[in-house]
Amino acid sequence: MARKASLSHRARGVRHSDESSSKLESAMREVHTNVPSTVKRAKHFGPGGPEAMKRAIAFSKARKRGARLPKK
Repeated sequence: MARKASLSHRARGVRHSDESSSKLESAMREVHTNVPSTVKRAKHFGPGGPEAMKRAIAFSKARKRGARLPKK
């Protein structure tokens, strides 16, 4: 049986990097405008401080929305 040739994602016009970056941007915007209570409550911040915590939360939200991002 001959295999059916399928078009690659680029040939179909789908760009995952664009979709992922837009999901990440919206998550970053959401986290920075409405600061999560965990960031407000935390007494001790590791390297990077509260900004690193916000960034980690935004990446997590973007991954849950289906963004293709590197693992932790």
